Amino acid sequence: MRDDNFMLTQTASDTPVGRLFRHFWLPALLSSELPRPDCPPVRVRILGENLVAFRDSDNRVGLLDAHCPHRRAELYYGRNEQGGLRCIYHGWKFDVNGSCVDIPTEENGCELAKSRPVAAYPVIEQGGVVWVWMGPPERQPAPPEFDFCTLPLSHVYISKCLMKCNYLQALEGSIDYSHISFLHKESAGGADVFGIGELIRFANDDGKPTISTTPTAYGMRIAARRNAGDDAYFWRIARWLAPAFVVVPTEVGNVCRANAFIPIDDENCWWYRIRYHQDRPLT
Repeated sequence: MRDDNFMLTQTASDTPVGRLFRHFWLPALLSSELPRPDCPPVRVRILGENLVAFRDSDNRVGLLDAHCPHRRAELYYGRNEQGGLRCIYHGWKFDVNGSCVDIPTEENGCELAKSRPVAAYPVIEQGGVVWVWMGPPERQPAPPEFDFCTLPLSHVYISKCLMKCNYLQALEGSIDYSHISFLHKESAGGADVFGIGELIRFANDDGKPTISTTPTAYGMRIAARRNAGDDAYFWRIARWLAPAFVVVPTEVGNVCRANAFIPIDDENCWWYRIRYHQDRPLT
């Protein structure tokens, strides 16, 4: 068990789970963290790698290695200007693809620049999220097709929360439906903050659900069955989508919910709290 836990929570590029994560598009940051062209860059740490994100003059997002290849100065302190991120130390400038487009201190800077790229990852923006592909370029799949990625931004609200634990500890809480009866127990007439509607009473009344799981092509289906009177059961069915996404069951007509738990490193993760409605803007 200890060895399994160690294996499942190590996410560096040379580990089994690290390689697994790198075969999926992953949230790297919120689009709102880069609110306008040429705004200040943002530090990003994901799967143990230190990166820098910036939005260029044409509104394109780049996600580069955190350090300039010249003297390893941190590009976070660089100037985001005129279509690229310029290192503050000697002025080397990089575009969103990691290409060095200017070395002002070299007479033959243009030619030298061609051979001095910085590592960059492909990114796309969907659903208010900047997604990154960190796997082999030849294996890059189509963009994610989560429901919220296809909706107008007015229908979607996403926030993120720092979790000072590994991604698996956070993920387990999102698929463990016995704890709803205790941690999330609601008083009569309380606000329906979990989207269960009036059916919350079954979770309140029966704290010993029978939980079953079914492997699927996308990950796993998790069902929690509670007593709902003498001759009925109440079922809540969630989906875990590999490697770290959970679609939370929601009563029809309510705001839908999903969670993503993205490793920062092996001890910390970002919890992306995704809320959306298929048919109307969120209030």
